[in-house]
Amino acid sequence: MPNIYSYNYKSISLPLPVNTVLGKTLKSANEPNCVINNYLKSKKALAVYTDGSKSDGTKYTGVACQCHDLNINISIAIDKTASVYTAHCVAIFKALDIALENFSYNYVIFSDSLSLQATNLKTNILEIKRKYNAYTSHNPDRFIQFIWVPSHMGIIGNEKADELAKLGKPLQSLSITRVGIIDNAQYQCGNENQDLNHIL
Repeated sequence: MPNIYSYNYKSISLPLPVNTVLGKTLKSANEPNCVINNYLKSKKALAVYTDGSKSDGTKYTGVACQCHDLNINISIAIDKTASVYTAHCVAIFKALDIALENFSYNYVIFSDSLSLQATNLKTNILEIKRKYNAYTSHNPDRFIQFIWVPSHMGIIGNEKADELAKLGKPLQSLSITRVGIIDNAQYQCGNENQDLNHIL
């Protein structure tokens, strides 16, 4: 993966467009899937759900990415020493790859982790920003938005991504730089009160 000096200033400096407001609305919604579907229709966007999974006793950390409209279901595994936050980063890489390979659409990338925005210079975050900027630069009339959604709320796409992450198959050729996280309850996955500027 490239080092920091290979990234342009835009990739380093600009924050990712993360929306946590919709996720908070979903927590109190009677029909969260209807809320999401109406939101996607209003934005004329495709949904891409991402997830990462790490459990004691498993040999790998799982990564998943799912786009129902494009019939894409990605389920892979990275080294077991990788953190779940690294897994979420890799899942977002894959979601952005889907967008880069299918330029004709707007995208909303959903995650139940708030590891979507960071101001530090970790290589994985810079790579996410690079891919995001590559899409928006070549597609000025299209957009990608990142949305946090609460886990275990019966959101169909999120539940599917969770299943795929737990079924991840090893890819020996996948090289991942581990993202370090302070081991603190403040940074637990799925908590909307996480400090976005200090995750990853």
